[in-house]
Amino acid sequence: FKWKDTSSIESGFELERKVGTGVFDLQGTLGANASSTTPVNGFLLDTAYQFRLRAFRFVGTEKVYSDYSNIFSAKSTTLPAPTSIAGKGASDSSINLTWKDASARETSFEIEHREVGTFAFTTASVSANTQTYTIPNLKPGKSYECRVRAADFFSGAKSSYTPVIQVLTKDGISGDMHPPIFYQSSFVYDVVISRASALSNLAVTGLPAGLVFDPTLRKISGIPTEDGVKSVSLQATFNDTSVVTRTLVLRIIRPPAAPLIVESFTPVEVTASGSSNVSLIGKFSDPDTTSAVRIATSMGNFDIILYSLATPLTVDNFLDYVDATRYDNTFFHRSVASLSDSLSIIQGGGYGHGAGGFTSVSKNASVANEPGISNLEGTVAMAKVGGSPNSATSEFFVNVSDVNASNLDEQNEGFTVFGRVPDAGMAVVSAINGLPTNNYQVQIGSNLRTLESVPMNAAEAPAVMDSNLLVKVTSVTAAPILQYEALSQNLGVATASISGTIIAINGVASGSTTVRVKATDLDGTSTTQDIAVTVP
Repeated sequence: FKWKDTSSIESGFELERKVGTGVFDLQGTLGANASSTTPVNGFLLDTAYQFRLRAFRFVGTEKVYSDYSNIFSAKSTTLPAPTSIAGKGASDSSINLTWKDASARETSFEIEHREVGTFAFTTASVSANTQTYTIPNLKPGKSYECRVRAADFFSGAKSSYTPVIQVLTKDGISGDMHPPIFYQSSFVYDVVISRASALSNLAVTGLPAGLVFDPTLRKISGIPTEDGVKSVSLQATFNDTSVVTRTLVLRIIRPPAAPLIVESFTPVEVTASGSSNVSLIGKFSDPDTTSAVRIATSMGNFDIILYSLATPLTVDNFLDYVDATRYDNTFFHRSVASLSDSLSIIQGGGYGHGAGGFTSVSKNASVANEPGISNLEGTVAMAKVGGSPNSATSEFFVNVSDVNASNLDEQNEGFTVFGRVPDAGMAVVSAINGLPTNNYQVQIGSNLRTLESVPMNAAEAPAVMDSNLLVKVTSVTAAPILQYEALSQNLGVATASISGTIIAINGVASGSTTVRVKATDLDGTSTTQDIAVTVP
């Protein structure tokens, strides 16, 4: 700053400044006879300032001031934009960007990218003085537009962008790496290569029994004859000698089917006044149900058939909570029935209520995500934290509509479906989902927490939380996989009854008959076989 000194008796000068409509503050003090300042620092970027000056002198101990000078307006400079932006494909899913830092004032850089032909940019941020960044999670063989700008946190100022550059990711394998697949059902999967003309070789290993790979068509097909989770290696070699390996995860589940007869009953001979015991163990099986639980609620019970073989980590995690009785005395704390938002669920496993008030379910360590089974109506999945695929702990939800699949199968790297509710139980689930809901603040320990869309068992959800109206889970216990009935076809010859896994056959009078044994699974489907009975 420069000015003319029109006095010869001043002791010094005071320089003041203000921003916008604020008040003037002291910028600094200069000595007598000064007519300029050294460079003044400490300004926000791209900000308008006003300055004024006045002289002062001491009369005794009192400081006497002159009038102020004219007001001078000035605006600080903007951030210089980075220069020399360049990029190249680092892999089939990433791009390396470089640029030159043209500023000493930025607090960060903002990096933006979008696939060519799309509208919205995705933004990432790196710290000041950084001049490189790797953009992750991209599609193979695709062209992306990229740009960078500097930013100053303190003033909110941002530089202009660098010119937009287009960068191509390397060729690779794309497509769904967790496709739905069912036991003994036809399966077809195309291995998608970003640019087939660049492919030198494609190797597929680890296919489950029943599936084959056609290298000409680049197609996996067949009928799987084993269930469970299978990891298939896809390895593509390209003409530039680069190699890309992807893992195709197949979670093969069995669709609902009637129980199977495993072993026939041995004929039984019993006296007219005698009794013979026959074991049910090993006679029937229900291969589509290896384990199941029964959820008892204040609105009725429903079962969950667990996908123990296809999602073993998640099922083990869920059963840990069941075995520790942590789901007992909890409640369904969320119900959403908004088909327009592609979400229709009831959610539980997070909060309890008892004599001491509201509590949070004690949580174990989070479990790894196991996507691949679609979030269709009746399936049960784990809830998790947004943007954190491997964050599921205790909370679970039941999908009440097929529309959920379009949202939940891809969001947050897919929500893990680990079981299903048989049709009979969906009546209870739908009834809960149909209840009115409201948002409530509840005290949990020392914290006040808001629970959103809490279903309340009433004609209308009250404005204030009434714990008596909650849909409570009284217990979660193991469910019997098969239920049995035994009926003699001629009660005049013999009768039959079941206790646990034992059929008691009691002779009545001489003759022959059969005892028909019916095994019914949790889906309500049945299979029968007969025991030949002779009473001599």
